[in-house]
Amino acid sequence: MTSEIAIDMRVLAFTLASSVAASLLFGVLPAVQASRVDLNGSLRQGGRGAAGGSGARFRGILVVAEVALAVALVVGAALLARSFVALGRVDLGYASERVLVVRTTVPARDEASARRATTTYATLLPRLGALPGVMSVAGVRGLPATSTHSNGGYWLEGGPGPEVSGVQAPQAVFTVVTPNYFRTMTIPVSRGRDFSDRDEFEAPMVAIVNEALARQAFPGLDPIGRRIMCGLDTPRFMTIVGVTGNVRAYDPSVPPLPELYMPYLQHPSYGTSLTLVARTSGEPMALANAFRDAIRTADPEVPVRATTMTETLSSSVATPRFRALLVGTFAALALALAIAGVYGVMAYAVSRRTAEIGVRMAMGAASSDILRLVMGEGLGLASAGIVLGCAMAYGLAQLLRGMLFAVAPADPVVFLAVPAALIVTAAAATAIPALRAARTDPMSALRAD
Repeated sequence: MTSEIAIDMRVLAFTLASSVAASLLFGVLPAVQASRVDLNGSLRQGGRGAAGGSGARFRGILVVAEVALAVALVVGAALLARSFVALGRVDLGYASERVLVVRTTVPARDEASARRATTTYATLLPRLGALPGVMSVAGVRGLPATSTHSNGGYWLEGGPGPEVSGVQAPQAVFTVVTPNYFRTMTIPVSRGRDFSDRDEFEAPMVAIVNEALARQAFPGLDPIGRRIMCGLDTPRFMTIVGVTGNVRAYDPSVPPLPELYMPYLQHPSYGTSLTLVARTSGEPMALANAFRDAIRTADPEVPVRATTMTETLSSSVATPRFRALLVGTFAALALALAIAGVYGVMAYAVSRRTAEIGVRMAMGAASSDILRLVMGEGLGLASAGIVLGCAMAYGLAQLLRGMLFAVAPADPVVFLAVPAALIVTAAAATAIPALRAARTDPMSALRAD
């Protein structure tokens, strides 16, 4: 994801123009306001006075707008964060911890060389399985959390075949695997058996289906012993010999799909580029060099690239993670600006109303009364911004609907927690000038006027 990020000159030019326009706009407005000051009134007030007037209203509007935008962004960031957390908690159907992933390809030009390539894997896998620290090793074409799968239609024996036009074949994911793949990935084989070395090219063709395909194709029936054909590489029927648990074949946000597993020796064209997976007793990457050496000893022309299943899974959720991070960063900046705005406006209002506060306290107002006055004004601005921001956030959440996983756009937890947090934060920002105002010495304030 980060490798796709670069500086675009058009974006840079737009940012520069926006910055200059914003500087001019917010610099000109105060200048225009200052040029219209009533000198006689200002001299009579001695530079002090009430905080009312058009300037105060404009500052209040800016604070309300800042708080509203902050609420909308924080709600959006919270929704994306909750969605990302939900992705991390989903049941994948396999265990990704302590699994070494080694991507390999044995060069092959035709079916004969492809069959020789599968023989290379058949010789290599036992050697890799004998390495210290390797608990189980296998190969797969179509590793979960990647886009290396094939897919297409399948047909059942006795039903409409591919030659029947106008009939849409049910769809499934096609995955080519070696023996021990399900054991290595901890995918349960609930019925039947796993593949074995006897499931070779000349042997009767076999297949294993997952629970989703079994329910789709054979509702209420036992699929073991039934025959199925798919559009992978051959029109021959395969006998179903096992049923496995469901796996999220693509990224974690995609629910388990019907999946058809086939042995690599019977599909050599798809068995020449296998991703080797090894469940290890310790840190997977500690075995990467040993795997490279063993593979290059078997065939120096085989390219090798090692990683872990955890990293592979992390890469599959890079986009939602980047979205949550990006929106969260902007939300934090907007929140900081909004709170700074609340503090700045209230601090300025208190400084402008020093004489008024002194008069109130001289006439008997208690410090708690001044505290409530200032806090009420600050929280009033924040509350107005929060109400407006919640309305904006609801509209933003509808736009984010397609990016959310297991989280409703109008998630009550987010829409209750974010306003509550904003109120507390705004109260803290208002409390500083409010406490300063409550500690004002009436005589000093009157003499200063």
